[in-house]
Amino acid sequence: VGQTVRSAIQITTASGICAVLDMLADGSLPATGFVKQEEIALDAFLANRFGRAYAQHDMVSRLAG
Repeated sequence: VGQTVRSAIQITTASGICAVLDMLADGSLPATGFVKQEEIALDAFLANRFGRAYAQHDMVSRLAG
C-alpha cells in the first residue's frame, strides 16, 4: 500500500471493512438494521474500490487452473 509493505492479512482485513463502509456510505447497503455478511452481493463487493483486493487476478487463475 503506497510505499509501505503490508501483509496479505492486513490488506484483506482493512479492505473488507473499508468496502462495506464504502458501500454503506454510497447507499448500496441499508442504512438501518443488521446486514448479514451473506446478504452483501459478492459481485458488488468485488466491484467496490476496496473489495478489489479480494478479486482473483488472471495470473492466479491460470496458475491454479
